[in-house]
Amino acid sequence: MEVLRIKLASREEALPVFSFEDEARMFFELGTSDGWRVRETAAGELISILFGPCASVSRVALDPLPGPDAAALAGLVSMGREAFMESLLNMQRLPSCESGELEGILEERQQTRAVADDATQTRQ
Repeated sequence: MEVLRIKLASREEALPVFSFEDEARMFFELGTSDGWRVRETAAGELISILFGPCASVSRVALDPLPGPDAAALAGLVSMGREAFMESLLNMQRLPSCESGELEGILEERQQTRAVADDATQTRQ
């Protein structure tokens, strides 16, 4: 599998990752598409890509912009590949909304916050 890479101003290669399909399409429309296609990719597949075809890529550019100044701007919206993979793995460990666990955690945090608020008001 061949994966698009972009050059940063630092001469490092980065894997461009987009939050939405429309942003990726805009990137290609405003730049040169050269036969690349856009497709949705799951977090696990992104990690596999970073260990496989993009193992030499040092950074991940989040929603980069196309154009002549893109290399300089992409450096500002990029992060190290290890940090990116760690954030993806942490997102996958969050409880799912469907299981009801997330609601319980949020309710518990709100109760804890309410208790902390009450303690603050008592001290005043």
